[in-house]
Amino acid sequence: MSALLAAVQRGPTLAPLRVILQGQEGVGKTTWAAGCPDALFLTAEDGGGVLDYARVVIPDWPDLVRAVRDLIADPGPFRTVVIDTIDTYEKRCWAFLCEEHGWKSIEDAGFGKGYTAAAEEMDRLRSALDELRGRRGINVILLAHVHVRPFNDPTGPAYDRYEMRLHKGTAALWFSWADAVLFACFEATVMKAGKKGRPQLLEDMMAKGKATGLQRVVYTSKEAAYDAKNRHGLPDELPLSWDAFAKAIRWGQPPAPQAAEHHPSWEADKGRFFARLGELGFDYEREVKPYCTANRRPKPSAMDGEARGKLLDHLASETGKASMMRFLTGGAK
Repeated sequence: MSALLAAVQRGPTLAPLRVILQGQEGVGKTTWAAGCPDALFLTAEDGGGVLDYARVVIPDWPDLVRAVRDLIADPGPFRTVVIDTIDTYEKRCWAFLCEEHGWKSIEDAGFGKGYTAAAEEMDRLRSALDELRGRRGINVILLAHVHVRPFNDPTGPAYDRYEMRLHKGTAALWFSWADAVLFACFEATVMKAGKKGRPQLLEDMMAKGKATGLQRVVYTSKEAAYDAKNRHGLPDELPLSWDAFAKAIRWGQPPAPQAAEHHPSWEADKGRFFARLGELGFDYEREVKPYCTANRRPKPSAMDGEARGKLLDHLASETGKASMMRFLTGGAK
């Protein structure tokens, strides 16, 4: 048996978490992350209220990157780092770049150069966080606010949807990096008056009713109204609590063994392919397929095994990462 075949691995890997929790103001993002054991918050503003959690207030962008580097050198007793919030730090990144280059605003650079420079700074942070995960085994959680943006659906009418309050290029970088992007919101129970005035659950979505209660929930799969994803096989909806999330991902438990596959087809190979993409921090539908199309490559499911391997090697290389970065930020391929 060759050295290559002897090194083949199967089954899921126990890698530290890469999670983004996005949601409206006041929904409980900080409370959710504070439930994670041994977590250290790197926060732009000290707004945790009465919560008792470990935190360091870091108001400036360069200090945030330095703080992550310090944790790589010595993480102390902490097993999770929480950045609260990544959209606030994006604005601090813009302010840093404007001061460095003498721009009046991030758009003052012209031709999108300011946003490209900001994406490169964000990628520096992403690389540092992955080094923290790889060398120290530290879980990483990013918290993010959302806002409503119009979405022009090419297959139907336009509609509004929630998106992370980030520039679209930066949002794409973080979305592809994360293993789970969760959307937290308030879910209202709407009732109508039934017979003899007794309340009944409203079934007609177009009818009027009365909201009788709010629950905090988190969604784990993409819908028209918001972006979400997960690589943990989570249910589509969970209560907004760390305990519920930890139970769903089997926190601290080894994964169940998987049967070996011996068929060199796409169906047999795609699990390994997606796992490797996850390690590299790329999203298949949002990034890799459009990237292949833009570069006149067949989609990975239409490639043979050797071509898929070469694509993964390309995406893992510095040249491939730079090419993908230019593609995501609207630059040259």
